[in-house]
Amino acid sequence: MNQFGNESGTGGGQARATEGEKRLSMLADNMSQMAYVATSDMHVEWVNKRWLDYTGMSVEEMNSSGWGRIVHPEDLPTIGDSFKEAVFKGERWEKEFRLRDKSGEYHWFLSISEPIKDESGRVLQWFGTNTDITRRKLAEKELALTAKNTDRFLATLAHELRNPLAPLRNGLHLLEMAPEDAVFQQETRAMMKRQLDHLVRLVDDLMDLSRISRGQMKLELEELDLQEVVATALEASASVMSEAGHHIRTEGTGESIHVQGDRHRLVQVVSHLLANAAKFTDSGGEVTLTLRSEGDHALLAITDTGIGIDPAALPEVFEMFAQVAAHDKKHGGKGLGIGLNLAKQIIGLHGGTIDGSSEGTGMGSEFKVRIPLLKRKRANQPVVVANSDATAEVRKRILVVDDNKDAVFSMGVMLEKLGHEVVTAHDGEEAVQKGAAFKPHLVLMDLGMPKLNGLEACAQMRQADWGKQANIVALSGWGQEEDRRISAEAGFDHHVVKPINRATLLHLVSS
Repeated sequence: MNQFGNESGTGGGQARATEGEKRLSMLADNMSQMAYVATSDMHVEWVNKRWLDYTGMSVEEMNSSGWGRIVHPEDLPTIGDSFKEAVFKGERWEKEFRLRDKSGEYHWFLSISEPIKDESGRVLQWFGTNTDITRRKLAEKELALTAKNTDRFLATLAHELRNPLAPLRNGLHLLEMAPEDAVFQQETRAMMKRQLDHLVRLVDDLMDLSRISRGQMKLELEELDLQEVVATALEASASVMSEAGHHIRTEGTGESIHVQGDRHRLVQVVSHLLANAAKFTDSGGEVTLTLRSEGDHALLAITDTGIGIDPAALPEVFEMFAQVAAHDKKHGGKGLGIGLNLAKQIIGLHGGTIDGSSEGTGMGSEFKVRIPLLKRKRANQPVVVANSDATAEVRKRILVVDDNKDAVFSMGVMLEKLGHEVVTAHDGEEAVQKGAAFKPHLVLMDLGMPKLNGLEACAQMRQADWGKQANIVALSGWGQEEDRRISAEAGFDHHVVKPINRATLLHLVSS
């Protein structure tokens, strides 16, 4: 009987059988799986070349407690019992477990043993294969981790969204309760504005993260002075620092430090780092911002006297959805865990680096940003700061179009308070009709609307003489590069992502 249990004939039959055995052996040795043949009581008779190459163990070694030497210790008890039961019952056996190769590394395998029976059902031999499924197991682990992170992220996102939404709703009730108290009304509106700004930043961060993950974030690079970036970020963060009761001080040479960068994105990074320092520093703490040149790079460092970070956790703080354990509910919850990751991605797009350090819990933290300096510095130019409260000098005719009636009402009233003549419409068809009669200088139009959508309405407006002269702006919740391209092809002059802030609105009106 040969190694596969087939009897060989004599003469020419024996020659043919020998040739067949060679072919079968060659096939078995070159198959992708490791294979073996064993007797009915699981005494190994044969293993293929794949098995020998992987385990480095001969048939004799396998029969001498070989399985216990190559199966992972955690898997051995489980598979041993189930295998004995399968042999006893003479049934097919299938299991996933880890096997060690001759270098000592473990891989995951799907092991299947099939009983070869005679006509009476008696087991003659066992034929087994082991298929490497390590890649599949790693993929499953990655999917499970992604699902876990997604669930955690969505739960945290819901929590973070409710944080500003709750005071916004309360603010509306408070405004109704004390309509005659001017001071109270002013304080409530200021509170609502802070919460709305926080909500807008949260949504913007999520969109930016999506753009970066798909490689679609594009920087608007210009030669700029980091002193101006820092000044803007400090101004934007002033209320956050004040509310937290922190003292913030700046250090540096005061000289202009020029880099090639995206002004908006760099302000975003500095603001994130300041907000992070404020959030995780107890009231009355100190935050220090340092800006100077260091060799061929600009160095921006933000140091705080806050709760600090366990040095062992430092490598994780820039990971997506990272939530360091020390950042507990005492300091406003863990947050989404995207701020530092977003900052790292943006700085990376600028050719720079960002790293964090801390001497431990309770010892404060420091984050350093390095960006390549421009070799050639521009001449000093005056910085022009727009007055966000200024109103346009020229009265404009403005058409506001949106199927959201609250959006139309609030935008229309705001523009009328600024001294402009406003007409509103709630679908694309109505917008085209009213535009022909009103002949607006400016059209602020939503894209997703009934009857005619914004793209179709804009295309029709451009066919009329008044529409060729008007400044037509798309207002949309979608702001990807593809969305901007489509709106531009439809004839829009600008594409602005909702919600539009006051400064942008005033700029559009004045232009």
